[in-house]
Amino acid sequence: MPAVVGIGAFPVDYRLADPAGWGRLRGPLAAAGIDVTIGGETLLPARMRLDPAEAGTVDTITLGGPAFTALAALRHLDPTLPLGVVGMAGQVPAGVTPIRTTLDDLQIDTRFLFAADAPAQKCLTLPGPDGQQTLLTQPGATTALPDHLAAQRAALVDYLAGARIIHLTSVPGTQAAAALLDLLGAVHARQPSITISIDPGFWAASPDPTVSALLALGSLLHLTPAQCTALAQRRAADPPGQGHVDAAHSILARLAEPATVVLREPGGALLTRDLGEDLETTVYRHDPLPAGQILTPTAGALFAAGILTATLRGDPQPGPDLGDALARHALHHPGPSAYAAFPALAREHLGETPTSPAASHPATEARRPGSAVPRHIPNALTGGRDLHACLLMAWDLLGHRTRLTLDEADTIIEPQPRVQPRPSAMLAWLAGTDHDVEHVEALDIDAFTQAPQVRASRDLAREAATLRRGLAAGVVFQDRTPDLQDAARRIKDGWIGMIHLQHPRSTVLLTAIDGDDAVLQVPGPPAQWDWHAPRQFVEDSLRVGRPPASITYIRPRHHPAPATAPRTPMTGRATPGLLGSPTEVQDAG
Repeated sequence: MPAVVGIGAFPVDYRLADPAGWGRLRGPLAAAGIDVTIGGETLLPARMRLDPAEAGTVDTITLGGPAFTALAALRHLDPTLPLGVVGMAGQVPAGVTPIRTTLDDLQIDTRFLFAADAPAQKCLTLPGPDGQQTLLTQPGATTALPDHLAAQRAALVDYLAGARIIHLTSVPGTQAAAALLDLLGAVHARQPSITISIDPGFWAASPDPTVSALLALGSLLHLTPAQCTALAQRRAADPPGQGHVDAAHSILARLAEPATVVLREPGGALLTRDLGEDLETTVYRHDPLPAGQILTPTAGALFAAGILTATLRGDPQPGPDLGDALARHALHHPGPSAYAAFPALAREHLGETPTSPAASHPATEARRPGSAVPRHIPNALTGGRDLHACLLMAWDLLGHRTRLTLDEADTIIEPQPRVQPRPSAMLAWLAGTDHDVEHVEALDIDAFTQAPQVRASRDLAREAATLRRGLAAGVVFQDRTPDLQDAARRIKDGWIGMIHLQHPRSTVLLTAIDGDDAVLQVPGPPAQWDWHAPRQFVEDSLRVGRPPASITYIRPRHHPAPATAPRTPMTGRATPGLLGSPTEVQDAG
């Protein structure tokens, strides 16, 4: 259940070391009748041979493209944020890490990354003055994407409708826009509140009405001045400033409502929002950078990542400052090492805790009408506390009037440093506190507890010991892949379901089955309360990952279905600590 899904081309990016390569390519391109956009992106026909080595010395060969760059930035900004991707994985040259492997290493869901025998899309980046970049792109395997989108349309609609944000970047090919319009139109019809973020790239200058209709689905548009001018159908000679404000307003009038247009410029940015009865424009001033640097696709993708991060937290307005900081840092620290500073930059611009004014996960959230959950507890913004949050919410739902605290949950779960917590110790503790506990997982519990495997990422001997404690306490283990076949009956009989997903690694609370939907409490980030997720989508998610997902069912032993615990404040109230002295009730942050 990704929070953000990136859709786009995933090219192999060849960056030349010096501008001399342009001279070598000028003749062949002119002979082929190709008009190159200096400082922009030019699409080359599939029939034209593009050998980067013939253009000069290749400085770097990496996986690139704005969709990948934005997703990689989001991953480093939040290691626990569920991310997914839709695109093509073509063949890469020897010595280059395969596209799927790169995304898997970033823990990005690749179930809709389609494989192709054709070479991956190529993008040749030619440096110019002031950091200016001219891009030559050959689609390669990306041309097969429309066929895959059509073949997997129903599954993709289910998948995308469960996201908070879909981030779409330009995809070459004559059929791509039509296929994406059909797919995203269906997603928008099913889930009108979803944010469709679009970085249009070369689409901004396209006269194709299909492209115009696709861009009109956007509720968050990321633009350069040239793209803003092209989309607003204004003269290129329009001066910056108020002219771009007017252009942004005219673009907003054609987008899905409510919508936001973000315009990045060498010396700042504009963020214009449709607030219903009025338009709001915020002007940001940044230290000027050469246009050739800040307006490159890479800088634009990092700028967009800042906007997306702020949007996920409920307010896009801090996004341009964060995006500028990310892009500026990457320009001065090229390469993967740039990502290491991203979390600190996010804390600087968005705040450190969920109670920050820029956050969308307040420590106390009002109970929604019809919700059975007495208190909604979000995960920490830095992640790693989703199991804690689900345990606290489940404990309330089980009818206990003395509430668990975060410190107590930490003692119960026994997390290991730098490892996503597993429920093993929690199972033993719950069974030992007068609860029926059944855990469904495709795991031979007897074999595992007798001879745990050695794995560097986790102390499995320690986990086996906690599972033996669970067996002794009466935990029932079912060795099978979990599903929701009997979930409705179990919930009616007083059980609470805790779903432990493997890809992305997260824990969510199952509180109801409503027709064809499963009602979930998702600690996040981003948090989603009383989320009606398509039941089939949840079933599919249970089968993803190795090992696959698991479900823990809990209910009070010898007790009927639990009553809802009375609501009390989640912060600042001393409660008797179940494991010792009084502690403070707090959110999972």
